[in-house]
Amino acid sequence: MTLKVGIIGTGWVSLHRHIPAYRRDHRTKIVALVDRSEENASKASRKMKIPKFYTDLAKMVQNEHPDIVSICTPPPTHSALAVEAMELGCHVITEKPMAMNVDECNRMIEASRSCGKKLTVNHNFLFSKSFLKVKAIRESGELGDVQSVHALQVTNLKRRLPQWYSELPGGLYFDEAPHMVYLLRCLLGKDMSVVDASVDDTPVGTQPLSRVIASFRNQSRGTGVLTIVFDAPRDEWTMTVVAQRKILFLDIFRDTVAVIGKGGRHSPGEVFQGSLSLISQNLNGVASSGLGWMTGRLLYGEDKIIRLFIDSLLNGSDPPISGEDGKAVVSTMREILAKGCPTPPR
Repeated sequence: MTLKVGIIGTGWVSLHRHIPAYRRDHRTKIVALVDRSEENASKASRKMKIPKFYTDLAKMVQNEHPDIVSICTPPPTHSALAVEAMELGCHVITEKPMAMNVDECNRMIEASRSCGKKLTVNHNFLFSKSFLKVKAIRESGELGDVQSVHALQVTNLKRRLPQWYSELPGGLYFDEAPHMVYLLRCLLGKDMSVVDASVDDTPVGTQPLSRVIASFRNQSRGTGVLTIVFDAPRDEWTMTVVAQRKILFLDIFRDTVAVIGKGGRHSPGEVFQGSLSLISQNLNGVASSGLGWMTGRLLYGEDKIIRLFIDSLLNGSDPPISGEDGKAVVSTMREILAKGCPTPPR
């Protein structure tokens, strides 16, 4: 069976993530693009060699009858488009954040239930090569209990950024923070709660917040800290996972993970040996990721989450990321803003 796919939105994530990921799965065929700008739709259609394009979702569905709709549009449009697509008879995968607030998430979840259509949220870094290794190590029991997770997300505002980011609550915060929040929830557990937050609302250009710091706790006394800096000199997203038996160093952009075990007396020789191990693991990881990038296979889990979503449609299993999981991330991000800002941004 070949599932037909319609892509809504013709921005960077559509052209460089969703379309390549679908093309890696022989069970799908992209039948059309949709963009409210006919010029953008036409340009993307030619570039990606997809012959059909539309400016209206309903018309695309009526003419092309897609089984799946991928929503790659700005976050404020996700809820309405997802509900419309499901009511038109399509399964939906939507970009993060799932929606702008919990009420919009609930409308999407209800539409999925009432229409009998599956909905998943693109929390792609959960399926990146490096994070799959983290999960495998954890599931093997080698880590023991996760005691603390430190997530650092620093952003250089001179890099490629979406034109619409300044319209979101906290600007880039609402577009980028979902990645760290869902990774933290995976490591600390779904019972993770926000303990405290601090938000520096000093604007940096068109970015309304300059820094966000949030702390988390779960029922097993595991803790987490998320630090976000929006006026950094470069872009780096990293996580350090401290567990009972090992410490993991996760580099999200380079898609690498390095593991170091228990120490002893912290002698110079032991420190040197540990350093060599970390250097070796990082070099091997970067080489592997570099090869993936050169061959067009470095999709940071996008191909895997789409493959799992297709599996769920064909064999009746649950989608890889549920609407409830997407809603929990949106709720957490809203709670961080509420705790950190006396008068939270929009």
